[in-house]
Amino acid sequence: MKLLDPNNHDDFFSLGLEDWISKNLSSKEKNWNSKFALMCWLNWKHRNEQVFNNKQGSVASLMCKLEYHLSILKESGLLNGSSVGPNHLDKEIWIH
Repeated sequence: MKLLDPNNHDDFFSLGLEDWISKNLSSKEKNWNSKFALMCWLNWKHRNEQVFNNKQGSVASLMCKLEYHLSILKESGLLNGSSVGPNHLDKEIWIH
């Protein structure tokens, strides 16, 4: 799994934080913005677990969680270019 948008390789390492986030969230790479946002959220949760609950985790565990959550989003039809519409609202999707 790629954690770096190949279209923005140079920008990934040279932009300021605000521009970096904006560029990643508006990427044209298929589903990149969703992957990026999900990875940021999982990193935030992981860091909170370390700081507040003294739990340790690995990069491998983060990657497993990312793949798991992406598979749930794909199965629900909320990834792969689909949009959230009335036919998706009856599905319960919990990300923990």
